[in-house]
Amino acid sequence: MSQALVRSMFHIGEPVRSDGTGTYSWRVEPVAEHPIHGGHFPGRPITPGAALVQLMQHLASQSHGAILRLRSARNIKFLTPVDPLKCAYFTVRIALTSAEDGTIAMDAEANTDAYDGNPVVLLKLKAVLEQ
Repeated sequence: MSQALVRSMFHIGEPVRSDGTGTYSWRVEPVAEHPIHGGHFPGRPITPGAALVQLMQHLASQSHGAILRLRSARNIKFLTPVDPLKCAYFTVRIALTSAEDGTIAMDAEANTDAYDGNPVVLLKLKAVLEQ
């Protein structure tokens, strides 16, 4: 999935970096009218998990300053479906840690309070990326 395709599925805010760490966060808004959301369940659109993982890779690349690709995913948990009609926004937090072998460990999480005002975890991801 290309960077342009990811940007067509989501409106991505400017990154906010936590002081002194490799942690970044973004406000992300799914583009509800994008056709990818309607592919899973007719009448009940959701954002495919693969699109969310690609979003995480895209944001990690943006924060790292170079295009990164997914080498392996140790743990992916899709905890709450992203319904673009009901979930107008969510926050992505990504922590990157460089390893001696040149790979980059990513710890990512997506959260929202858009459904009912209460915090909900959408996705948790631990992966290894490489240039």
